[in-house]
Amino acid sequence: MGEEDPGFAGGSYVVVQKYLHDLDAWEALPVEAQERVVGRRKLSDVELADDVKPPDSHVALTTVTDADGAEREILRDNMPFGAVGTEEFGTYFIGYARTPEVTETMLARMFLGTDAATHDRIPGLLHRGHGLLFFTPAADFLEDSTRPARLAGQPEPEPEPELVNGRRNSVTPVRAPPVFKARHRASRPVATSGNQWHKEFT
Repeated sequence: MGEEDPGFAGGSYVVVQKYLHDLDAWEALPVEAQERVVGRRKLSDVELADDVKPPDSHVALTTVTDADGAEREILRDNMPFGAVGTEEFGTYFIGYARTPEVTETMLARMFLGTDAATHDRIPGLLHRGHGLLFFTPAADFLEDSTRPARLAGQPEPEPEPELVNGRRNSVTPVRAPPVFKARHRASRPVATSGNQWHKEFT
């Protein structure tokens, strides 16, 4: 977050998602087919060349560019998980961005496709997925006890009185409770291949 919202400068939008994979369907694919689904070589993790990478690969559909052709990036991480007892296997995804627009565009391209591809092939290999969108303020926002009151248009709390002989010489004023900026975005189901229902984050 920058000058477009100076009261919350330094903060970030955070998308957290949990996907459950159909590992039987994935393992049934030959390695070459898996690489075309993702858009990367399986062992080296090297991205496929543009003339080889299918337009419906995950890499192709999640590459977002602006009007000038510059790629719009987010800070992201993806971690696999598994629970043998419940037979749940999949990935946790977390992405940080200045605006949720980039991540939402990626999700829209994955589930709804583009002119060049109907949709990402990975959703067809999922049991289900869900996620949440948060706004996280910067550390200095949380440390500044007067900022929430200022943003809410409330008077700033009185400064703490000095200690006299180890004791306060007046009653400590009650601080206004913090006011945090909350954003909520709904999700709706989107039909994909295999009669499976998934979530599109809008």
